[in-house]
Amino acid sequence: MKLTNGFLARFLSNSSPVFSSRCNRTAMALFSLTAAISLPLSTAAHDEPAYTGVIVDVRHIAEIDRSPAPVIYGPAPSTEEVYPDPTCVPTPDEVQEQSVVRYYRTQEDAERGVAGNHPFVVKAEAVVGPAHDSVRLSATDAEQLKTLDKTLHFTRTWKVAFLIPEGR
Repeated sequence: MKLTNGFLARFLSNSSPVFSSRCNRTAMALFSLTAAISLPLSTAAHDEPAYTGVIVDVRHIAEIDRSPAPVIYGPAPSTEEVYPDPTCVPTPDEVQEQSVVRYYRTQEDAERGVAGNHPFVVKAEAVVGPAHDSVRLSATDAEQLKTLDKTLHFTRTWKVAFLIPEGR
């Protein structure tokens, strides 16, 4: 089987970083806690919005395909992976059971789902990769996502949704 998805290939290969059970326990505990009490993840500074997750809008790009483990890249020509967090790689079982993103057709559905009621919303600039499952963000959006994640940690709890076009 040829692996076309960079993220899947990396964690299924012998050279992949080992998924830390400590990272897994921490991420799952945080995810369970925020899901159980339905509160947004808080930020360190009071003037920052308390985002509850991330929505990547890909509805304007018909070529997007679903995948259990897509990658969000920074701006071209960089190959920097903004998501998922390379230090917190899910196991193959976790990817199969939960996926690192959830797919929705409307923002309202995504907000009722994994993104929560106050998501950080970005628009994908392009679909990339041979499997047409990964996206590229603008430099501004990629930087904002990385900055917010330092305090919110939603990329470690996989609170990321893709809005996709009808029929995908």
